[in-house]
Amino acid sequence: MQLIFGLLNCSFDDTKKDFVENILKDFDIEDKISKNFAKIEIIMNKEEYNFNFFVVKDTFLPDKNASFSVFEKNKNLQNEILLKVKKIDEIAKPLNKLYSLLSQDGKFKKNNPNDFTEIADKTCANNKFSDELQRKLRKNRREPEFFFSILKNEFNLLSNEHSNLIQKYDNLAKAENLFNAFLQTKNYTYSFTFKSEKTNENLTLLYKSNLFGKEGEKKILKQISEKIYLSAPYTQIHHLLPLETRKLLFKKSNSGNKNYYSELEKAKKRLTNFFTYDFFSTDLLIELLANARDNDFEELNKNGSYGDSYKKLIKELNSVLTNKKIVTNKDLTEISFKQEDTDIIQEIQI
Repeated sequence: MQLIFGLLNCSFDDTKKDFVENILKDFDIEDKISKNFAKIEIIMNKEEYNFNFFVVKDTFLPDKNASFSVFEKNKNLQNEILLKVKKIDEIAKPLNKLYSLLSQDGKFKKNNPNDFTEIADKTCANNKFSDELQRKLRKNRREPEFFFSILKNEFNLLSNEHSNLIQKYDNLAKAENLFNAFLQTKNYTYSFTFKSEKTNENLTLLYKSNLFGKEGEKKILKQISEKIYLSAPYTQIHHLLPLETRKLLFKKSNSGNKNYYSELEKAKKRLTNFFTYDFFSTDLLIELLANARDNDFEELNKNGSYGDSYKKLIKELNSVLTNKKIVTNKDLTEISFKQEDTDIIQEIQI
């Protein structure tokens, strides 16, 4: 259910694709170039929509030296370019005001020095500048020519960096367009590229749909995403979360430290239509086991023989699990579950 929810609720939305990536990171297609791992059919407003999801290797591309990582690099470059533009704009605002104070010979007018002082003070108070730039500006805030020169040099530097990023983006965009054209000939749509934690190689999620190329495709995908829900116990292992977060479920929560439930709540704020309900928490389970252990020890002090409260509680808890057993560490701060007839302790849903 988590996989279906992740694919339909998150894989069409760039801001939520990391949740699907968390599920797929352990995916391994072995010696295959591509693997169709999910087929989903949906009926919405009396219309039937079908989706086939594939995980593919870079060798899926016709050019064996090519890589789907181009798509992710291009997205990162777009973000870099936007950040660079913001930085340029922050510099341009005071710089343009200072230009208005220059005389024809390029010197600052002496008749109203307060204008420069006001601009310089406001510029130095801008906490969006780097620490190094702020230090230089503050040092020269009463020296118009030096102050102006520092801002102008920074503007030129950022502008050159912006031009270089644009050139890199244009080069990658050409490759991206070629890859998209190839995918379109086979009716595939690109979702995202991720690194397999099993093989350390790049894998890419693609999908096919009978929506491909239809008018209003993005609108319908958004509608489908908004109608997909997931409801699960609070204490279930949610593979939509990163592995390190999932491991927190089996550890005792400490006040002030990051814990599974606080991280789950953060994820729920980003994941629309994801609901959880209480079953029993790890902390409660640990408390029950600790109390049973303490009762057994008290029995030993009273009667000279160790009690069986702990053993009975473990037996009762195991009885509600299917082919699974509870495993605790020595100091009862962590709980894991393992399959019966194996010594391998795994992350297993309660």
